[in-house]
Amino acid sequence: MFRGITLDGDTARYLVIADLHIGYELELQERGINMPRQTEKIVRTIAGWIRGTRAEVLAILGDLKHELPYPRETIIDVAEFLRSVSSMVSELIIVPGNHDTGLDKIMSRTEGPIQLTSSRGMVIRAKGKRVLLLHGHTKPAESDALNTDMLVMGHTHPAVTIRDVTGYTIREPIIVKMGIPFSTFYQRMYRKSAPIDKELKVVILPASNHLITGTDISNILSVDSTHTILTYMDIDPSKTELYLTDFTYIGTLAELGELFSREKVDWERL
Repeated sequence: MFRGITLDGDTARYLVIADLHIGYELELQERGINMPRQTEKIVRTIAGWIRGTRAEVLAILGDLKHELPYPRETIIDVAEFLRSVSSMVSELIIVPGNHDTGLDKIMSRTEGPIQLTSSRGMVIRAKGKRVLLLHGHTKPAESDALNTDMLVMGHTHPAVTIRDVTGYTIREPIIVKMGIPFSTFYQRMYRKSAPIDKELKVVILPASNHLITGTDISNILSVDSTHTILTYMDIDPSKTELYLTDFTYIGTLAELGELFSREKVDWERL
């Protein structure tokens, strides 16, 4: 069980994860929670995922680090992570997220097969399909959006809240898979008509840090989530599938009924 997906690329197998938030425990310590450093555990966990999936390339879709601004402890932990994990794969790809300010400076001190992309993402080919990898806080390049069959993102930390008849409640991280009309997505992002129309597959990954469960999916898909590219999407609950991280299918948003609550955006006023 791992918090990500694998993609069989044309030349290598990719393990794609998101939102490690290395240094998150420092924020917890500031809140009075006695939490030891977690970087070594995160490295061991990812090493197990790499072995288990036989991945040759690891792609991290943003928020590798957590602290803003980054303290000395975060610099040390991120550098340690980069050195350790880059030695396990043929290439480590990092798409920077909104927490990754200064990551390029930390990387300059680290040797290894590491690629830092634009925050607008990058396109890879997997089984003949073009897959756009990005964090989700910025618009992708228009040319990449036009030439992609599937979009994989992080940023939102999706989770589902489950209650039983006794009132017992748990929250579990989930992987979200949905199909959206590309023409609407393109028009809302770039404010012009799309030259093509198709159904775009979208996958949203949970946070890979074991300390972070996530945000309930009904809140993520609300109109208030203007800090993500999800607000450009016309989301159909009947085409939005939810999976636990062991890939157990738990239903669509439509089937879960009350879980889905999304206000319509007046795009003419934005």
